[in-house]
Amino acid sequence: MQFEITLDASKGYIKAIGDREFVLEAIDKYRKIVEEGVNISEGGVSTPLPDPLTPAKEGPSGGGGLDDFSNVFDIADDTISILATIPGKTQSAQAKNMALLYLFAKLKLGQEIVANDDIREQCKAHAIYDSTNYAAHMKGQKKLVTVLGSKGSPNFNMKLTVPGKKAAEQLASDLQKDG
Repeated sequence: MQFEITLDASKGYIKAIGDREFVLEAIDKYRKIVEEGVNISEGGVSTPLPDPLTPAKEGPSGGGGLDDFSNVFDIADDTISILATIPGKTQSAQAKNMALLYLFAKLKLGQEIVANDDIREQCKAHAIYDSTNYAAHMKGQKKLVTVLGSKGSPNFNMKLTVPGKKAAEQLASDLQKDG
């Protein structure tokens, strides 16, 4: 189950969405604001904060931030499934698009950094995994994806760059429209 806390300190708000432990850690970091139970808005007026630990709003897909992409993603038991046909004329292009979509979904659910193994498993599930060239294809997306980890290591993590976020959102939007 996903939980959510939103604090608004004069519109410079902080939002934490994740499992209960993650949200409780966020509450601890901002305990003073939470304990005072006030929301400082423009003009200095204070209003009570909502219950700080409430389940995140989920749509029919159960995906929190992925509700606008119900034709593309499905969430079940904290597992992301990509429902759309992955575009691309080559296996390499499809694998790169898979990475963009999966990283985008994880980002929308509050996880910016994703293990390479998770993306590899998605590629295998969609029969677009090329064991010989997979790592090179993933690491070759420098403008869209940042690769984190030791050089040459098969155990690396990935995250979207700013242009990658835009490209991934556009790809997901296009697939949603094609639905």
